[in-house]
Amino acid sequence: MRKFSGGVDFMVASFFRWTTLIIAVGGWMSVRTFAEEPGVVAHWLAKFSSQAEEARESIERFKGP
Repeated sequence: MRKFSGGVDFMVASFFRWTTLIIAVGGWMSVRTFAEEPGVVAHWLAKFSSQAEEARESIERFKGP
């Protein structure tokens, strides 16, 4: 791995390291929430499927007969 010579390189590496850590912790927390509350998963799946259905209908209307 490359050694960091300047402070800017170190700050960029530190930023990416912390960002990755925050994303990992956030993902782990959301997975735990979904595991504890199955209703949350069902709610989001229903929401996405209804949005997909609406998009499909609008595309059909746009195409016409």
